[in-house]
Amino acid sequence: MKKGILWIGRKGRSVESIGFTGKWFIRWINKETRFHIRADISYDTTEFRIKENRLYFRDSLVKLSKYDTAIFTFNAEWITKENYKKIEEVFHWIKENTQFEIINDLQDFKRDAQKEEYFNHLKINNIQVPNYKVITRKEDLLDVKFPYILKFNNIHQWKKVYNIEEAEEYYKFLSTSLRKDELQEGLKYYDKFSDIKFSTLQFETKIIAVEFINNFNGKYCSASSVSFINGGMFYQYSLCCPEEGVDAIHIADVTNFDFFKDGQLELEEVINSNRETFKKVARLSLDTAKIDFLIVNGKPVFLEQGVKFGTSPNAIRFLESRYPKMEEKRSYKNMLNMISRRSYGS
Repeated sequence: MKKGILWIGRKGRSVESIGFTGKWFIRWINKETRFHIRADISYDTTEFRIKENRLYFRDSLVKLSKYDTAIFTFNAEWITKENYKKIEEVFHWIKENTQFEIINDLQDFKRDAQKEEYFNHLKINNIQVPNYKVITRKEDLLDVKFPYILKFNNIHQWKKVYNIEEAEEYYKFLSTSLRKDELQEGLKYYDKFSDIKFSTLQFETKIIAVEFINNFNGKYCSASSVSFINGGMFYQYSLCCPEEGVDAIHIADVTNFDFFKDGQLELEEVINSNRETFKKVARLSLDTAKIDFLIVNGKPVFLEQGVKFGTSPNAIRFLESRYPKMEEKRSYKNMLNMISRRSYGS
């Protein structure tokens, strides 16, 4: 008989992601499932801890006989050295003292937080990724073909630069932020990231240049995602914009739903035509991961992985009503079933 799940990690800044959990997620689980789940809902750190060689949740001793699975989900971009040590201690204790199935190996999170690590990991396994370069000095800015994206490796916001003057100006801003150990005013969405102290982050922050890919197919540009759970594809969607050369595509940009439906058909064709590639990417990524990519000439060019599963309420509100197939492939109950490899009747 299947038992319960320990859902371990910090929620991070994404309050609407089922991957990081939250109070609404716990309420949903208690309503929809028959097995016991104990999960972190704290904003900044794990609520699990080791004391006198025993596992506690808050101040309560965890009764291990109730569980058979532990899943680790946290926002690796924001994890501090202090919080990582707490999660790491819990991870190793569970690994050494129980027979639990552990989902998402801790060492694999470094590729979630450091984009160049993920690019390199896929590239050496013959998976197509954009051209990229870690920028350690101003002279490196000339080693990437313009236009390209200039950014920190572990923060989503970026700037597309068209010439060396723009690149040098933005590089100065980024390098000053790193040197002073705080984000310098001027970056788009500065207020969202203004409290970053790079020296406290578990994974190293670097400046990288990434090839800008114009993935226009003659009708629209698209930005696509698939979610994998235990190596199986759980969910997929493609966002489309009828403009060529757009910097980024978001849900709010989807206004033409004919293009949107065309995009889902294109995505299904690309997945079917490149099924072995997607299977390989699943094996090289976190056990539970959302993978972002562009479609270029019928082939996927992979960008990043993360533990968010594409479950944003925006997708429900704006897209699923227009494309019912999305809802069919996006059941939270199915997601939890796939994570735990169990049936609800057991």
